[in-house]
Amino acid sequence: MFSGAEYPSMTIIAELLKPYVLFLQGAAYSIGQTLDGLGVLSSNIVETDVNGQIIGSYLSPSEAYISILLGLLLLYLMLLVGALFLSGYVLGKWRGALIATFIISLPGIASLLGIFPNINYLPDKFVIHGTGTLGSVGGMFPLVLIGLLTGWSLVLLLSDLFDLGDRFRHYFDHFWYSMAVLAGIFFVADTGNSDVLRELDEANQLSKQASIYLLREVRAYDAQCNRTPSIGKVSCSWASDVQQELSDYVVVSPQSFANWGPKSASDIYDPYRGNISSDQIQQIRHELKAYNSTHCPVKDIGRGWSQQSRSSSVCLRPPSAFCTAFPEPLDGVSQNNTIFRTVAISNECVVASLVALRARQEKLVNKVSEIEESKHSRWLFFALFSVVAGGKVANASARVAELDRRNQLEKRRLLKLVRNLLSIAWKLIQRSASTGRRILSSSLRLVGRVIAASWKR
Repeated sequence: MFSGAEYPSMTIIAELLKPYVLFLQGAAYSIGQTLDGLGVLSSNIVETDVNGQIIGSYLSPSEAYISILLGLLLLYLMLLVGALFLSGYVLGKWRGALIATFIISLPGIASLLGIFPNINYLPDKFVIHGTGTLGSVGGMFPLVLIGLLTGWSLVLLLSDLFDLGDRFRHYFDHFWYSMAVLAGIFFVADTGNSDVLRELDEANQLSKQASIYLLREVRAYDAQCNRTPSIGKVSCSWASDVQQELSDYVVVSPQSFANWGPKSASDIYDPYRGNISSDQIQQIRHELKAYNSTHCPVKDIGRGWSQQSRSSSVCLRPPSAFCTAFPEPLDGVSQNNTIFRTVAISNECVVASLVALRARQEKLVNKVSEIEESKHSRWLFFALFSVVAGGKVANASARVAELDRRNQLEKRRLLKLVRNLLSIAWKLIQRSASTGRRILSSSLRLVGRVIAASWKR
């Protein structure tokens, strides 16, 4: 272990590199969140003993892959710094290279001086198996900036190396505008996706409110059963059993309701799944119908007209929002009239609606799952779009520096720089080899003299 007091140079280096490491750490978490959401990477860490037997496991994104992604980004940053240095040389020779180096060094210098702002690139939370979670805006910024600098340096180096002129830039503009149109399509798609999410939330809220409404009526019926058990032997037992089922419907998420909600009316009339027969379900409905007829009778006034009971604390016409589907026929007779009349318990109306709402939410949940996965595709698109944007900026930089108007001696600076560097390296190798040969020759002569002197003795 070492401390800053014992090794001040290490403290200086750490402070110099701090902005870059934090910058890349945010990018690593952003990439990791998307790859984890897509299921490409796993956050599970398995612990084994000395014999290789599994003794436990835990979830840790930082240990599983964040450190690896950070290491890869550090290696890429080194390559990018080299590309930016060369791009500066292409634009302004050594002066441009020095300016590029100075700009790259600014965050480190500011950190050493203690004036670099404290920017948080890390997400507030990391969602494991979070399909559709894209991380924080702070984590996206390093990615798009790296993409922008990558595209800028790459296009500039290629423009200089292959002497790409305005024709290339016009072709690039075709690609650029096409990408911009695609970004507009994504915007429209996001608007439609928002409508789907809102529709799912509305359907879920409606199923919860309908469950609350029916639960209130069932509790009133159950209380009546406790006072007068004879009103319905099977239906009274059902009223006691179904309350837990309806209570669960009130609090479950759309995904859970789509998976575990009622697929048919029998799932509500038989909350324990298989405890009662279809005949008993029919009996429950008959008993509840008789209860409604007793407490909320419909008066026949002749000539095909009827008069329903007035609304009261016992008899209410169920809200139309809770009657979005027609109930199943009872003994072959339609029960659609229960939707429009006052009743003491609106089981026929609400049960059918809950079944329909579950089917509707299942379709919407599947759509939402597709939307959540497509978010990662759009994330990748915008990350790559930043590279294209960097290329667009590079084309503007090439025009400002008038790369096309340079004479033949000034063009392809990168190639000439590489040739000069290789020439210098070759000369250094030759000088090193020559020096090595002289040292070896001198050493051999010295050894020969020593051996000759020992023979004379």
